[in-house]
Amino acid sequence: MPKLPTAANQILTSFRTLAASLKLIVAIGVFGALVGFLASHFLQPRWVAKMTIQIGQLSSPAQIGVASRLIENQLTAADRYNLAASRLKVLSVLGLPVPDSGNREANLVFDTLRASTGKSPDLLSLQVSGYSRDQAAAALNASFQVLKAEHIKLFEPTFNRMKSDLENATTRLAAAEREYARSYETLKSGASQPGAGGNAARDILVTNMATLINAQIVQLKQQVLETQEVLEPTRSYPTRAIGDVFVPEHPSTPSPTMLIVSGALLGLLGGAVFALLRKSIRN
Repeated sequence: MPKLPTAANQILTSFRTLAASLKLIVAIGVFGALVGFLASHFLQPRWVAKMTIQIGQLSSPAQIGVASRLIENQLTAADRYNLAASRLKVLSVLGLPVPDSGNREANLVFDTLRASTGKSPDLLSLQVSGYSRDQAAAALNASFQVLKAEHIKLFEPTFNRMKSDLENATTRLAAAEREYARSYETLKSGASQPGAGGNAARDILVTNMATLINAQIVQLKQQVLETQEVLEPTRSYPTRAIGDVFVPEHPSTPSPTMLIVSGALLGLLGGAVFALLRKSIRN
């Protein structure tokens, strides 16, 4: 009974088979390079634009400090951004037709607009692809404006109401301070007049009024300070972008050279496998 070939003999036999089929392997490698060359002409380069946004928040006075809340929950904002209706709005802003209408740019933007949650609970990562750097950047900016417009509808009514409350409180505070000053002047002038002892009842009334006004002033000052604090840009702000849109200089799709080299390597590998399989079948 013949002995089974050793591992060394098998490797040597494989090298001999590959050497004998070198022309076939090279031919298949050239064919793979040709396929890569053709693919580079049909594959249009794409650029991926990315940006990070911070969801806006509103603040309000609390018993201890200031309470802040996001305009919209992070997951809700990401899901709404990814809805087909939101992506259609972006196409409308860009002046592009609806998907499946024969416009390649519209199809690409619609299919690649995506939002994902960031590590921080108020961050969203946005991205989209385009057939040029400018197209990708324009599409991403348009999508951000669409999202921001929806958040502005939620932000502005509350923010404007707090600004109005601050103006009213400031006006009332100024009026109370003027009234307190008049009461003080009345008491001061009454005390300096001869026979002021007969105006004791009036002085008591004015003193009580001044005390009430002073308490009102203290309350209004507290209200003004609290409202000013919650209106600070670090406390209440609309949805905003963190940095500019980033679009790399080079496309995300493989370059023509990469496609040709990859096709040649795959062709050579496929040719080698084919030669070994053919030899094995013959044996």
